[in-house]
Amino acid sequence: TGFPRFTRNIFYYAFYSLLKDEIENLNPYKLIEQVDSPVLIIHSEQDQVIPIKDALKIYKNIKSEKEFWKVKYAKHVFAHIIYPEEYREKVIN
Repeated sequence: TGFPRFTRNIFYYAFYSLLKDEIENLNPYKLIEQVDSPVLIIHSEQDQVIPIKDALKIYKNIKSEKEFWKVKYAKHVFAHIIYPEEYREKVIN
């Protein structure tokens, strides 16, 4: 189902070509400085997608109210499954 690989590759190349400058100028470490609402970063040392050092660097650059919740044993985006009560409390409250 979906597009054949060749078609997908052409689409991705065309998309990247159109937005290349914008994509290359995205810098989360700088962009986070512009956020003026409270920020909650949830991260784990077991995250295999984003190293915790990157999350800590982003956290350091936050100028607004902030909290860093370091969870144990959670891979990328699984904190809500391993810690459902704590997750609800932190995200909803």
